[in-house]
Amino acid sequence: MGQECVSWELPGPRPDRTLAERELVNSLGWLIRMRWLAGLAVLAATGFATGVLGVRLPAPELYAVGLAILCYNAVLRWALGWIDRNLPSSQFAYQWFARAQIGLDWIAMAVLINLSGGIESPALVFFLFHITIASLLLPHRRGFLDVALAPLLVGGVAVLMCRGTLPHIDQEVLSGRTVLVPDAWRDPRIRYPEEAREEGIRTMLSAPLIVRSGAIGVLRAYGGEGHRFTKEDAAFLSAVAGHGAVAIENAEAYQLLQNLNWDKSRFVLTVTHELRSPIQVAQSLLSVLTRGYVGPLAAEQADLVGRALKRTQFLQTLVDDLLALAAGRGDALVSAERRPISLADLVRDVCARFEVPARDRGLRFRQEYAAAPLFVWGDPGELDRMLNHLVSNAIKYTPRGEVRVLVEAERDSARLVVADTGIGIPAEARAHLFEEFFRAGNAKALEESGTGLGLAIVKDLVERYGGTIDVESAEGQGTTFTVRLPLVAQPSAAERDG
Repeated sequence: MGQECVSWELPGPRPDRTLAERELVNSLGWLIRMRWLAGLAVLAATGFATGVLGVRLPAPELYAVGLAILCYNAVLRWALGWIDRNLPSSQFAYQWFARAQIGLDWIAMAVLINLSGGIESPALVFFLFHITIASLLLPHRRGFLDVALAPLLVGGVAVLMCRGTLPHIDQEVLSGRTVLVPDAWRDPRIRYPEEAREEGIRTMLSAPLIVRSGAIGVLRAYGGEGHRFTKEDAAFLSAVAGHGAVAIENAEAYQLLQNLNWDKSRFVLTVTHELRSPIQVAQSLLSVLTRGYVGPLAAEQADLVGRALKRTQFLQTLVDDLLALAAGRGDALVSAERRPISLADLVRDVCARFEVPARDRGLRFRQEYAAAPLFVWGDPGELDRMLNHLVSNAIKYTPRGEVRVLVEAERDSARLVVADTGIGIPAEARAHLFEEFFRAGNAKALEESGTGLGLAIVKDLVERYGGTIDVESAEGQGTTFTVRLPLVAQPSAAERDG
């Protein structure tokens, strides 16, 4: 009587099989080999997470899942050999064997996910691995039903957790309720009662963090042995959770606005850089025409060219202002030339440019400087731009009277005052004074050209230097801008030269 020998080797290639049949058998054997690694990986990962990393997990149950995967994989390996010996030409048998493998794996995955954090488990992504395998191994028409088992299992775990059938206190709280656990050592909703006992936690109170889009988290309070939470405690924690959720939502909205502002600044910076070159070319060509280098122009032609040149000059000013504003708002331009600057010297240089325009307009242009030198930290170009906007605006919008510039020390700050006796700022316009592209109505009536960006640039520069800017104004009586910048120590002669 012969003795049947059971081989544990996976079936090898058979010459009587078609290419599709051989590919299916090879894939089934490969899946079995991979499952050995998967079972061992569950055991190793559980030991590493709990023993080395100190992660609190239900280790006995996870070890049981790993061993179960190895055990049913041994059965599947034997079954594949049996099918190969007894039903070698039955593609139907191999397809059902593939379904059995994938179905068992999905059940094991569902148990593993429930034990390792529920629907928040990082192992959830491995369902995609088996969905891909199922779509490759199974017939396309029937494969849809098999693939649908994966989301059904995940959805089932989520539903059972929400209903409380599978213990998960966070899901109960995230549904919108404040939950009190009077005894964390015995409550079935607590996954790790032994760990709670080790930490001295006997009672828990959990409140949801709810924003307009739904629950985003849980605020939890713990109590030790002998402590009991009251209804007043639950109401207080719910109120704190409500305020906390609002604060989180506001912080996210603020971050979103910052990101949008950054994107806008980057866009403006890119576009204006691209505009600079064609504007300069247009200005150069128009200047060639107005100077008569290509021949004399008729009066009407000269007028049209002159107006075109004036508009391109305004456009150049707008581009320069946009670049300055975008660079500051987006922190795109980090100056490498910031150093201690003598504010009085810089103000003198700026004022020197406007002495002739002020005299031409019949204005008194007074300048007063502190006796002792005042140094501020900054980039000469940026500070020059700030001062230029303030002084030029004062002269531009003062038809008669005087413009006064004062530099003095005020405790630990340098105080810069630019005052004029000009048209002033209407009361309704003061709230919008530092907004981009805003110009008061009386300013537009007096001076048609203007970008409305000058004061926005000034405010941005002052705040980036840690200073403040204030404005006092009365329509028809004049305006006074006061800028305060932090003082720094006077540099040595070598530092100034450098």
